[in-house]
Amino acid sequence: MMGNPQKYYVMSSFETPPSAGIGAGIYFLPTQTIPVGALVTKVLINKIDNLVGGGTTTIKIRVGSTDISDLMPIANYQGGAGYISDADVGGANLSPIKITTASYIGLFVAQAPVTDGAFNVIVEYIFN
Repeated sequence: MMGNPQKYYVMSSFETPPSAGIGAGIYFLPTQTIPVGALVTKVLINKIDNLVGGGTTTIKIRVGSTDISDLMPIANYQGGAGYISDADVGGANLSPIKITTASYIGLFVAQAPVTDGAFNVIVEYIFN
């Protein structure tokens, strides 16, 4: 007999390396591993410092190879401190997302590099 599912939260921070920036690619952020079978139910991005990059820079949040957000323009990460809620992060995909490979929170950067800025990603998931 299985127990009741529990709600968990994982937070990770992203900050561009001093005077280096990051180019297009996938970057895993230091977090606890989100397990296989977890259902991601919310994603919240807490903007700390505006991200700076090319006008074509786009970013999405992943767990391993599973996308948990839509590709968003860098402008969504600008405009001062504040939050990007899961409604904005998930876009059309607002239903829970099942994780098929245990992994860390990742950041996928496309097009132009990110040269400055910082934010926290908070992922809520249910696991039994």
